[in-house]
Amino acid sequence: MKLQISERYLFFDIPKFVKESLINHYRDVLIFKESVPATYIRFLVYHAIAYFQYLNSFNTKTAVNLYKEYILSDGKIKTFKYKELEIPLNFDELLDEVSKYLMNYKDIVQGVTTIAYTSHLRYGHRIQPTYITLYNLLDAFNKIGFDGLAALKRHWRIIDKEFIPYLLKNLKNNSINKT
Repeated sequence: MKLQISERYLFFDIPKFVKESLINHYRDVLIFKESVPATYIRFLVYHAIAYFQYLNSFNTKTAVNLYKEYILSDGKIKTFKYKELEIPLNFDELLDEVSKYLMNYKDIVQGVTTIAYTSHLRYGHRIQPTYITLYNLLDAFNKIGFDGLAALKRHWRIIDKEFIPYLLKNLKNNSINKT
């Protein structure tokens, strides 16, 4: 399926939506004194993934897989590999707290699929998970501006062949020096 950008989402405050929905679902789960119904936990997982996707700018499938790996490893997997580099995953206080709570429900987290996550957001909240990543890209493009985008387009070959490998090499050297 080819993504078609809807104007509705260009002006939609996605960061506010994903954070508030995670807060609200977490509050709902904390209300239960005894066992929490699996549906509530599953919805909390979906919203935690959405917030994780926003904080890390991953595509939908990568966000689902990495967040599940993080939960199932009890938080031991805190990085992802990109061209032989270990890049840390971004978590804030809220996501960290929710994630620790979800580590008690690994059986439910294990069963979460990309299709189920996408369907929940699409049909339950009328938002495509891809728009979470697109929002971050649009935000970055707005910061760069039209002149910066034009320069990127004109010089993409140089950026791809020379600049990105140089940045990755420096990033790798910096990460080695920190350890």
